[in-house]
Amino acid sequence: MRSTINELIAAVLLVAAGVTALFAALYTAERRSELARLRALGSSAARLAAGLLAQAEAPVIIGTAAAYGITAALIAAAPPQFPVALPLTRALGLAGLIMAAGAAGTGLSLLRVLRIDPAITVEDL
Repeated sequence: MRSTINELIAAVLLVAAGVTALFAALYTAERRSELARLRALGSSAARLAAGLLAQAEAPVIIGTAAAYGITAALIAAAPPQFPVALPLTRALGLAGLIMAAGAAGTGLSLLRVLRIDPAITVEDL
């Protein structure tokens, strides 16, 4: 029974990581023309990457904090005989996994954007 629960948890984590990476990739792709303009105006790749990463990770951080708060409230409301716990270390590990997935999605999309010639992209607009 324990192994089945662990397999379900792993599957949920993989799906959450995939959705987060996809969100970050779509967000970056949606801003392609804006990023090309900024690149043509002289913005460095590091500055664009830092800005995009911060914007993609903000919802992840807020969502993780809200989820932990809701979970803590539900655990506190559970009857004493109900054996449930969520150690902070496990919650931080899960948050780190989801943040890494978002960073990977942003990074892979950003690589595609940075390889584009800004002059050609601006002409297409």
